[in-house]
Amino acid sequence: MAGVSRPGFVAPDFNAPLDVDERLARLPAEARVKGMFIHRLVEMAQKKQLKHPRDGERFIAFKDYPVPLYLQALVDTARLLHPNVPPRRALYELGLGVYPALLDSMIGRVVFGALGRDLNGVLRITSKAYEIASNYGKCTVVEQTPRSVLLHLKDVWAFPDCHHVGVVEGAISVHGPKATTAIRVISISEVQLFAVWD
Repeated sequence: MAGVSRPGFVAPDFNAPLDVDERLARLPAEARVKGMFIHRLVEMAQKKQLKHPRDGERFIAFKDYPVPLYLQALVDTARLLHPNVPPRRALYELGLGVYPALLDSMIGRVVFGALGRDLNGVLRITSKAYEIASNYGKCTVVEQTPRSVLLHLKDVWAFPDCHHVGVVEGAISVHGPKATTAIRVISISEVQLFAVWD
Protein backbone atom coordinates (compact mmCIF):
# COMPACT_ATOMS: atom_id res chain seq x y z
CA MET A 1 0.00 0.00 0.00
CA ALA A 2 1.30 3.47 -0.84
CA GLY A 3 1.78 6.18 1.76
CA VAL A 4 -1.24 7.77 3.42
CA SER A 5 -2.29 11.14 2.08
CA ARG A 6 -4.08 13.45 4.52
CA PRO A 7 -3.43 17.20 4.95
CA GLY A 8 -1.28 17.90 8.01
CA PHE A 9 -0.28 14.26 8.47
CA VAL A 10 3.11 12.70 7.75
CA ALA A 11 4.66 9.25 7.87
CA PRO A 12 6.21 8.38 11.27
CA ASP A 13 9.92 9.21 11.39
CA PHE A 14 11.51 6.15 12.96
CA ASN A 15 14.98 7.70 12.57
CA ALA A 16 14.26 10.79 14.69
CA PRO A 17 16.04 11.10 18.06
CA LEU A 18 14.29 9.51 21.01
CA ASP A 19 13.36 11.97 23.77
CA VAL A 20 13.43 9.63 26.79
CA ASP A 21 14.87 12.04 29.41
CA GLU A 22 12.60 14.93 28.41
CA ARG A 23 9.59 12.64 28.46
CA LEU A 24 10.45 11.27 31.92
CA ALA A 25 11.00 14.79 33.25
CA ARG A 26 7.59 16.00 32.05
CA LEU A 27 5.54 12.95 32.94
CA PRO A 28 2.74 13.61 35.47
CA ALA A 29 3.53 11.96 38.81
CA GLU A 30 0.07 10.40 39.04
CA ALA A 31 0.28 8.54 35.70
CA ARG A 32 -0.01 4.77 36.14
CA VAL A 33 -0.07 1.69 33.90
CA LYS A 34 -1.21 -1.88 34.54
CA GLY A 35 1.49 -4.35 35.50
CA MET A 36 0.57 -6.76 32.70
CA PHE A 37 2.23 -4.45 30.19
CA ILE A 38 5.52 -4.32 32.10
CA HIS A 39 5.43 -8.07 32.78
CA ARG A 40 5.00 -8.73 29.05
CA LEU A 41 8.14 -6.74 28.23
CA VAL A 42 10.29 -8.61 30.74
CA GLU A 43 8.85 -11.92 29.57
CA MET A 44 9.63 -11.11 25.93
CA ALA A 45 13.31 -10.66 26.79
CA GLN A 46 13.36 -13.81 28.91
CA LYS A 47 11.92 -15.86 26.03
CA LYS A 48 14.91 -14.75 23.95
CA GLN A 49 17.22 -15.66 26.88
CA LEU A 50 18.19 -12.02 27.31
CA LYS A 51 18.75 -10.46 30.73
CA HIS A 52 16.28 -7.64 31.31
CA PRO A 53 17.04 -4.93 33.91
CA ARG A 54 13.72 -5.84 35.59
CA ASP A 55 14.48 -9.57 35.83
CA GLY A 56 13.41 -10.96 39.19
CA GLU A 57 10.77 -8.30 39.82
CA ARG A 58 7.13 -9.36 40.05
CA PHE A 59 4.49 -7.34 38.23
CA ILE A 60 0.88 -8.09 39.08
CA ALA A 61 -1.34 -7.91 35.99
CA PHE A 62 -3.97 -5.41 37.17
CA LYS A 63 -1.97 -3.55 39.78
CA ASP A 64 -1.03 0.03 38.88
CA TYR A 65 2.65 0.94 38.43
CA PRO A 66 4.30 4.31 37.72
CA VAL A 67 4.47 5.11 34.02
CA PRO A 68 8.19 6.11 34.21
CA LEU A 69 8.96 2.50 35.17
CA TYR A 70 6.98 1.33 32.14
CA LEU A 71 8.70 3.78 29.78
CA GLN A 72 12.13 2.66 30.92
CA ALA A 73 11.11 -1.00 30.57
CA LEU A 74 9.89 -0.23 27.04
CA VAL A 75 13.19 1.38 26.07
CA ASP A 76 15.24 -1.40 27.68
CA THR A 77 13.22 -4.12 25.94
CA ALA A 78 13.42 -2.34 22.59
CA ARG A 79 17.22 -2.17 22.88
CA LEU A 80 17.49 -5.83 23.89
CA LEU A 81 15.18 -7.27 21.24
CA HIS A 82 16.04 -4.93 18.35
CA PRO A 83 19.62 -3.74 18.91
CA ASN A 84 20.36 -3.09 15.25
CA VAL A 85 17.50 -0.73 14.39
CA PRO A 86 16.82 2.89 15.44
CA PRO A 87 15.13 3.14 18.87
CA ARG A 88 11.87 4.49 17.47
CA ARG A 89 11.65 1.62 15.01
CA ALA A 90 12.32 -0.83 17.84
CA LEU A 91 9.50 0.72 19.90
CA TYR A 92 7.20 0.45 16.90
CA GLU A 93 8.06 -3.26 16.60
CA LEU A 94 7.20 -3.78 20.28
CA GLY A 95 3.90 -2.00 19.75
CA LEU A 96 2.79 -4.52 17.14
CA GLY A 97 2.37 -7.17 19.84
CA VAL A 98 0.47 -5.13 22.44
CA TYR A 99 -3.09 -5.79 21.23
CA PRO A 100 -2.54 -9.52 20.62
CA ALA A 101 -1.20 -9.77 24.20
CA LEU A 102 -4.17 -7.81 25.56
CA LEU A 103 -6.56 -10.00 23.58
CA ASP A 104 -4.96 -13.06 25.18
CA SER A 105 -5.61 -11.71 28.70
CA MET A 106 -8.78 -12.34 30.69
CA ILE A 107 -9.92 -8.72 30.52
CA GLY A 108 -9.09 -8.52 26.81
CA ARG A 109 -11.20 -11.57 26.09
CA VAL A 110 -14.09 -10.06 28.03
CA VAL A 111 -13.90 -6.64 26.33
CA PHE A 112 -12.95 -7.63 22.78
CA GLY A 113 -13.60 -11.37 22.47
CA ALA A 114 -17.30 -11.09 21.65
CA LEU A 115 -16.46 -8.94 18.61
CA GLY A 116 -14.55 -11.79 16.95
CA ARG A 117 -13.24 -10.71 13.52
CA ASP A 118 -15.22 -7.44 13.48
CA LEU A 119 -12.35 -4.97 13.01
CA ASN A 120 -14.59 -1.91 12.85
CA GLY A 121 -16.35 -3.00 16.03
CA VAL A 122 -13.01 -3.37 17.79
CA LEU A 123 -11.87 0.06 16.60
CA ARG A 124 -15.10 1.64 17.82
CA ILE A 125 -14.22 0.61 21.38
CA THR A 126 -10.49 1.40 21.17
CA SER A 127 -10.91 3.88 24.01
CA LYS A 128 -11.71 0.93 26.31
CA ALA A 129 -8.26 -0.59 25.72
CA TYR A 130 -6.62 2.68 26.74
CA GLU A 131 -8.82 2.90 29.84
CA ILE A 132 -7.74 -0.62 30.80
CA ALA A 133 -4.06 0.09 30.24
CA SER A 134 -3.66 3.37 32.13
CA ASN A 135 -5.36 5.82 34.44
CA TYR A 136 -4.09 8.73 32.41
CA GLY A 137 -3.89 8.40 28.63
CA LYS A 138 -7.01 8.74 26.51
CA CYS A 139 -7.83 7.59 22.99
CA THR A 140 -10.77 8.99 21.05
CA VAL A 141 -12.11 7.72 17.73
CA VAL A 142 -12.50 10.95 15.76
CA GLU A 143 -13.55 9.45 12.45
CA GLN A 144 -14.08 5.93 11.14
CA THR A 145 -14.86 4.35 7.77
CA PRO A 146 -14.83 0.68 6.72
CA ARG A 147 -11.16 1.10 5.64
CA SER A 148 -9.75 3.85 7.83
CA VAL A 149 -9.71 5.25 11.34
CA LEU A 150 -8.59 8.56 12.82
CA LEU A 151 -7.58 8.32 16.48
CA HIS A 152 -6.71 11.14 18.86
CA LEU A 153 -4.30 10.14 21.64
CA LYS A 154 -3.97 12.59 24.51
CA ASP A 155 -1.77 12.32 27.63
CA VAL A 156 -0.22 9.16 26.19
CA TRP A 157 3.42 9.26 27.28
CA ALA A 158 4.61 5.91 25.95
CA PHE A 159 5.96 7.27 22.65
CA PRO A 160 2.64 7.79 20.83
CA ASP A 161 4.35 8.81 17.57
CA CYS A 162 6.13 5.46 17.18
CA HIS A 163 5.19 2.82 19.77
CA HIS A 164 1.46 3.49 19.46
CA VAL A 165 1.67 3.45 15.69
CA GLY A 166 2.71 -0.16 16.18
CA VAL A 167 -0.07 -0.73 18.72
CA VAL A 168 -2.72 0.46 16.25
CA GLU A 169 -1.27 -1.36 13.25
CA GLY A 170 -0.87 -4.52 15.32
CA ALA A 171 -4.51 -4.38 16.41
CA ILE A 172 -5.66 -4.00 12.81
CA SER A 173 -3.42 -6.82 11.56
CA VAL A 174 -4.95 -9.28 14.05
CA HIS A 175 -8.14 -8.92 12.03
CA GLY A 176 -6.48 -9.47 8.65
CA PRO A 177 -5.55 -6.28 6.81
CA LYS A 178 -2.19 -4.56 6.88
CA ALA A 179 -2.50 -0.88 7.77
CA THR A 180 -0.43 2.13 6.85
CA THR A 181 -0.42 5.04 9.31
CA ALA A 182 0.25 8.76 9.10
CA ILE A 183 0.56 10.96 12.17
CA ARG A 184 0.03 14.53 13.26
CA VAL A 185 2.13 15.37 16.31
CA ILE A 186 0.51 17.93 18.61
CA SER A 187 2.85 17.59 21.59
CA ILE A 188 5.19 15.11 23.24
CA SER A 189 2.16 13.22 24.62
CA GLU A 190 -0.57 14.05 22.11
CA VAL A 191 -0.90 12.83 18.54
CA GLN A 192 -3.46 11.95 15.94
CA LEU A 193 -3.03 8.66 14.08
CA PHE A 194 -4.70 8.11 10.71
CA ALA A 195 -4.60 4.46 9.65
CA VAL A 196 -5.86 3.08 6.33
CA TRP A 197 -6.03 -0.48 5.01
CA ASP A 198 -7.31 -2.40 1.98
